[in-house]
Amino acid sequence: MKNFKIDKQNWKSISIESISYIRNEAKDYLDYTLNESDKITNRAYSIVLMLFAILSTITGYTFIEILNSDSKGIIILNSILIITLGFIIFQFGILVFPRTIMAKGRIPRNLALPQFLNNPKLNNEEIHLSFIIQDVEVLQEKIDFNLLKNESRQNRLKNNLIAMAIIFPLYLVIAFFTTI
Repeated sequence: MKNFKIDKQNWKSISIESISYIRNEAKDYLDYTLNESDKITNRAYSIVLMLFAILSTITGYTFIEILNSDSKGIIILNSILIITLGFIIFQFGILVFPRTIMAKGRIPRNLALPQFLNNPKLNNEEIHLSFIIQDVEVLQEKIDFNLLKNESRQNRLKNNLIAMAIIFPLYLVIAFFTTI
C-alpha cells in the first residue's frame, strides 16, 4: 500500500474549494468501502445462519441413525459432513466477527496537531487549509486500507462458497451410493 501525500512545497497556493471537493469525493468513496464491507459481512452472516440450520438437521438425523444403527456408511458420511460444515461455519465466522476496517472520522487527539492548530506563522485560512489537506491524506489511507481488506474478505467469501458448492453435491452423490 503506497503512502499518499500531497506535495507540500506550495501548499498555501492550493484553493480551499478544490481541496474541499477532493475531500468530499474521498468521503463518498470511504462510504462506499464501508458499505461494501457491510455487504460482505451480511452475506457471510446469512450463510452462517443457513449452514447452522443445515448442520443442526444433519446432526439430528445422524443421531437418529446412530440410535437405529441401521447403516454405518451414512453415519460415517454424515459425521464427516458435520466436521466439514463446522469448519466452513468457522471460516464464515471469521468473515463476520473480527472485522477490521478504518471507519469515518478521527479521534480529536490525532486531529488537533499543535504544529497546525497553534502556529502563529499561519492565519486562520491557512490553518483550515492544512487541516483539509491532512484530512484528504488520511481519507486516502483509510480508503486504501478498506479496499485491501474488502478484497481479501471478498476472496475468502468466494472460496468458502466454492467449497460449499463442491461439498454438498459430493455429499449427495456419496450418500446416494452409500444407501444403495
